[in-house]
Amino acid sequence: MEKVKYFLLGGIFTATILLVFQSFTPGRVGKHCDDDQRYSQSEQAGGGKSISVQDANDFVDAFQSRFTEMNGRKGFYISKRAIDALFDSDERGNGLVCCPAYTSSGEISMVLCTAISDNSRATDNTTGVYITEGFCPNICGVFNQ
Repeated sequence: MEKVKYFLLGGIFTATILLVFQSFTPGRVGKHCDDDQRYSQSEQAGGGKSISVQDANDFVDAFQSRFTEMNGRKGFYISKRAIDALFDSDERGNGLVCCPAYTSSGEISMVLCTAISDNSRATDNTTGVYITEGFCPNICGVFNQ
């Protein structure tokens, strides 16, 4: 049950991030958009699966009904500037790992870091919403240390 909880929480967070950033502007000048070192020749599927907005809402609602400790939270927000800073700090990072966390004040939150994986190819973005396909401990970023 614990694995399902974190799987759903990761999916909810990923969907939340992608809903917030579906208007990402390609071609922005900056290190975080320099993808030359980010993807390998052996890139494979597993970087995210495009899902419908309805499915995203259904998945979030299903999670909310099972895990009431979320206290009504449906997701977590982080700015694109913070995501840009993460990728600026890791020129090879080609994905994000989102780990559920309790803060020192007892709040439920997420900790994010970049990660490197050959499983970075995502399905075509038809809806602006993705669900995760990769999971830690296989792809963990700094959480491998």
